[in-house]
Amino acid sequence: MFADNNALLAARTMLAAPGVVRRRVELEDADVDGWGDHDAHRRFIDQMASIHIRVEGDPWNRSVVAEPGITFGNYWKGTAAEILDRAYDEVVTGLAGRWQAPVRPWEFRLPTAQIENHGSHGARLTWQTKPNIERAHWKLWQGRAPMVAVVVDGRTHYLGWDAQNLAVTVANRYSDRHDYSHRVYAQALRLLAGQLGVDPETAQRITNVVVPDRCGIDYDRNEALRILSAAEETQRRAGRVAA
Repeated sequence: MFADNNALLAARTMLAAPGVVRRRVELEDADVDGWGDHDAHRRFIDQMASIHIRVEGDPWNRSVVAEPGITFGNYWKGTAAEILDRAYDEVVTGLAGRWQAPVRPWEFRLPTAQIENHGSHGARLTWQTKPNIERAHWKLWQGRAPMVAVVVDGRTHYLGWDAQNLAVTVANRYSDRHDYSHRVYAQALRLLAGQLGVDPETAQRITNVVVPDRCGIDYDRNEALRILSAAEETQRRAGRVAA
């Protein structure tokens, strides 16, 4: 299963929100007669137009905040939440249409979203994040990628940084059959099978799950991957050495 990560969803929602605000202002501006108090009507429009949309949080745990610059009244939490809800609905509708068209070998889904109050007049849109996802946001000069677990053929397989690199090589070279690429593919597949203790055919099936689109490993979006905690990875590596 593939799920868009919340950093991408947050960015898309932030870009969609101003259009939602603009359309809401236009509707309210055209509905002067629907308001008993014209001054309150004008203040509402000014406050709506003052809403600022921003993205906050760590790279692996983004959220979108909607907050008016002009604050009065006690109804703005609901209004800000409505803006975020409609903006995110546009994002989801657009993504669903885009992902339904092509034939893909995996299921597409979105992480669970929720809207909550923010401050006195704002609202915040957040998403549930994958456990240990912060470990996937590593830098080359700071360390190696975290170990992941994946279930294939009813058995759990554990891939460390080196095994993941081999899986990416296998995926990238799989359909390329000129002599050099074929040798690289065969060697990487043999090494991966040896590391995982499986036959080459099983190693290929594992690769298809770990790197389904042949564009590297996506820890955020590939729901088949479970990221191990640092303690769990240390324990598993120690057990492998002891064995």
